[in-house]
Amino acid sequence: GALMGAPLIGYGLGGWLIHALGAAGALLVGVPLILALCAAALALPRLGAAQSGGRSQPLVDLRAGLDAIRSSPLLLAMLSTSFALNLAMNVMNTRAPVQMAVHGRGAADYAIFEMLISGGVLLGIALVTPLAARWSLDALIGAGRWVLVAGTLGFVLIPIAAWWAGAAVFGIGLGLLEVAATTRSQQLTGLEVRGRVIGALLALNAVGLSLGAGLAALPLPTPGLMLGLTALLLCLAPLWPVALRLQRLSASSSASANASSSSSQG
Repeated sequence: GALMGAPLIGYGLGGWLIHALGAAGALLVGVPLILALCAAALALPRLGAAQSGGRSQPLVDLRAGLDAIRSSPLLLAMLSTSFALNLAMNVMNTRAPVQMAVHGRGAADYAIFEMLISGGVLLGIALVTPLAARWSLDALIGAGRWVLVAGTLGFVLIPIAAWWAGAAVFGIGLGLLEVAATTRSQQLTGLEVRGRVIGALLALNAVGLSLGAGLAALPLPTPGLMLGLTALLLCLAPLWPVALRLQRLSASSSASANASSSSSQG
């Protein structure tokens, strides 16, 4: 919660600084913090395991990660949702300041928007622990997808209050999915390919972010754009229970094959 929440709080504080000090004043506060971060990075410990081994082969690692993802219905479902989520999130992040400037009070409303998203994400993160004591991570991932769809619906509307409400709900869904899906993806991969799988997921998410920025730059009305992205997330949400059934069938088939092999050897 602390590792994932602190940067999100920074978005809200950044919006408040822009409102209070203007863009130049906010940058004046931010630049020394970035320089301090660079200085602190010099004290990071060396990662011996990461620096050992042969020559780095990023394309080979990416291919191995994608192969592992393709072999797991759950990882494939996670990848499709995370890609669409990053696409929608960057469109929303790009259009939100414009929306606040055109239909609201500009930086003041945008600061509230970012604080509501940050607060929603922190609440979603905090909810994972008590909810996971009663329901499985798979159930939380399934629920988080529908919460995201409900939040994105708020961005289809024009009033700023609707964007604020959408931000809070979207943030809760994002927090739930971030923790549950990250934990579940690590459970689904072996140690030998885990880093490659996470790297492949991050790489494809980065493609989604880039495409989202390009999509937001098109001369399309924001309500129609967000409606299309909401429909995309809505279409992907039911794929999770399908992936769960496929995963169970695959696991039972493997168990049957192992049992048959053991009995024949006996």
